[in-house]
Amino acid sequence: MRLLYLISRFFIGLFQLDFKVTFVKALRKIALYLLPFYYERHKYSVQRVVTRNEKRLKTLGEKSRKSIEGETVSVFIVIHCRGGQYLQQTLDSINQSNSKPVSIFLLNYRKNHELKSDIPLFHDATNSKKGILLFMSEGDILHHEATSLIYSYVTRFSYTIVYSDTDFLDSTGKRLYPQYFPDWSPELFYSRPYFLNFFALNATDFTINLDKLTQSFYAELLRVVFAVMKTNYKIGHISEILFSRLEETPEYFDSHNAIKEVLSEHVSLPVDDGLIYKSYRVRYKVQDNTMVSIIIPTRDKVDFLRTCVDSVLRFTQTVSFEIIVVDNNSEEKDTFTYFEEIKKRDNVDVLSYPGDFNYSAINNFAVQKAQGNVLLFLNNDVEVLNEEWIHALLEHATRKEIGAVGGLLLYPNQTVQHAGVVMGLNGLVDHIQRHENSHDEGYCAYLKLIRNFSAVTGACMMVEKSKFNRVNGFNEDTLHVEYNDVDLCLKLLQVGYRNVYTPFCKLIHHEFVSRKKAFESTNETEYLRSTWKALIEHDPMFNKNLTLYSNCYDLNFFLNEDVGIK
Repeated sequence: MRLLYLISRFFIGLFQLDFKVTFVKALRKIALYLLPFYYERHKYSVQRVVTRNEKRLKTLGEKSRKSIEGETVSVFIVIHCRGGQYLQQTLDSINQSNSKPVSIFLLNYRKNHELKSDIPLFHDATNSKKGILLFMSEGDILHHEATSLIYSYVTRFSYTIVYSDTDFLDSTGKRLYPQYFPDWSPELFYSRPYFLNFFALNATDFTINLDKLTQSFYAELLRVVFAVMKTNYKIGHISEILFSRLEETPEYFDSHNAIKEVLSEHVSLPVDDGLIYKSYRVRYKVQDNTMVSIIIPTRDKVDFLRTCVDSVLRFTQTVSFEIIVVDNNSEEKDTFTYFEEIKKRDNVDVLSYPGDFNYSAINNFAVQKAQGNVLLFLNNDVEVLNEEWIHALLEHATRKEIGAVGGLLLYPNQTVQHAGVVMGLNGLVDHIQRHENSHDEGYCAYLKLIRNFSAVTGACMMVEKSKFNRVNGFNEDTLHVEYNDVDLCLKLLQVGYRNVYTPFCKLIHHEFVSRKKAFESTNETEYLRSTWKALIEHDPMFNKNLTLYSNCYDLNFFLNEDVGIK
């Protein structure tokens, strides 16, 4: 099945390609799908990535060193008392680098442990530091060009914090499990502070107290990041592996409760444990006067509609809501009988929208009739699975900085149908992690974490009515069938909102049972491609080191080795 799926995605991708794509690039795309079946994918990929990463870092580092002058970078190595050989391993990696000069300081995490070293300790008496500060732990490896690249990013782009991608070291020093992060994703950071292990801070414009860092290192570093976030900050991401972490970092796990406490202090809200260990869920408040208008377009297929409506009524107990079913040209007697049945409920209405199918116009029409201040667009072929589904959407959708919110949608066989939308995926746009096992954590545990995406699916999408109206709703003039949900999300993104995926809202989606998927309209495809060209070429919520021709966060074998700093 996996082979058939990959082959089908390849041919779909070919039809979506610009015809200017060269024959060589086409062959590369063919190889992308064939290579995993001739190599042990994990080992092969990591070896390719390590080699390519080193070559690219050398090129980038040479460019960076030519353009920078000034102060050194202060590197703070946190000592967890793993053993002298681990500290030496870290020092060797710094001393052997071709990078910008550094000043090295040690932070003794265990105060009751006497540390013997010629390197200066950062003592309580000297409890502040300015300049560019880089934090890492003993045993971690700093790659050759790391500090030059960090210095270049901080100075050229005025970043307050810079973080990079990472991989892991096993006990033999072998590099494993590359982790490629998105650009700055606040919701992902609140779910799991993904760059606490290694980041650089530009403390030039304010003083940072480093005393507490030796008491509860990761929690206090998080406090530093949150202090930065209260300023006019910019957080930058270098899409390169600049350091390698030890596989075993027990102190990070030991800091779980302390991190949770600091996070709660920062947001002034309760924080629960997430779906996996070392993850968190901020419990945002929902105003009591909130009302949700649930809009469900439909045409016959009454059994699916009944399942959808019944599941909404069964699992939506603590929120004020109305259901608006919008009928578009139903013909079957059972359908109209069911309409009469549900209209007897006080909070259910059935509207008629005759004429050609236009998903955007149907929903815009329903919005005009909606009484709620929050809109929830649902397909008629979805089925709610958990009681907190609507609250999980609401707690984000009603935040002033958030645009659209989507949940975890599953096929009936419990594999993933939707866990976020990536621009450029499979040639234009697609759902990431489609067909993966929903019980797994997924790449970097993204499946189980609240995080930002550029777009979410309209099959289950919540947005405040005022925000929907601000961007003029769905584009009913051009996008009748396809991409109207993506376009809406990108318009929200364009005016400054963030879009969110949450795994705490779960539904079954019987995809295309109500209306079979038609061939994509050339006009709609070209509209999306021309209007959102920049995001299709680079989705900031997706890493360039991951391929756009697989839905499964596979590594990009064919990334150019001479990419420059953007």
